[in-house]
Amino acid sequence: GLQQYINHSCDPNCVFQKWNDIRGKVRISVYTRRPIGRGDELTVDYGLAREAFDCQCSACRPYSKAVLVLGMTGVDVAQIQARLGIQHPVTHENMARTLVRMNPAKISQKLRDNLRLLAMQKAGSRAYTVSLEPVWDGDAATTHFACDWNRPTFLKKLQELRVTVDAVTVDHYWMPAGYSGDKLPDHFFEETIPNLVPIIRDGGSLFLPAKARIVDQLLRSKKRWDARFELHLLDDQER
Repeated sequence: GLQQYINHSCDPNCVFQKWNDIRGKVRISVYTRRPIGRGDELTVDYGLAREAFDCQCSACRPYSKAVLVLGMTGVDVAQIQARLGIQHPVTHENMARTLVRMNPAKISQKLRDNLRLLAMQKAGSRAYTVSLEPVWDGDAATTHFACDWNRPTFLKKLQELRVTVDAVTVDHYWMPAGYSGDKLPDHFFEETIPNLVPIIRDGGSLFLPAKARIVDQLLRSKKRWDARFELHLLDDQER
């Protein structure tokens, strides 16, 4: 359809969304992300495809580092707007100002995730996120993966999209107090870490909390993780 002629922008005013008609056929529609003036060009974010060309759009945001964060949701613009009342554009600055005025007890982990991810983007990092929480922003199909990151199955999707990153980190704010406490499942060390090797670039890093049980698990599974990337253990202050 005509949507194939819509150009890329790093700050798009539209988003593609898939839906099924009554016959079950997949359709793609164009939805606006903010009010569009007469004569304004319609744009979308090409996602991973953006990395295949030298972007010249006026809002281009170069990414100096790609990071895969396990256990953190992606930026959910609709959720931010509904919860905080922030209109487009949703930025690190206006979200931080709004959260400062809120009662800390009313700030959910998902909102903290959104703020941290926006801060990572502001710092010049392209972040890919994996968690059980779905995200309904337009970028979700190529930057957020709604699945159990403790299972190696999500790696197949990353490999299909040819995602490579400079660093992989477990969401250190979520993990120590989460269902796994300070101990990650054995298959994280036996299967997930070795399977991360193809997507971590040479000289890349894996960041994990410096917890006694995690160190013990790492030592017991040392033969299973490759020497191609560096392992960093972070204390509470570094996290």
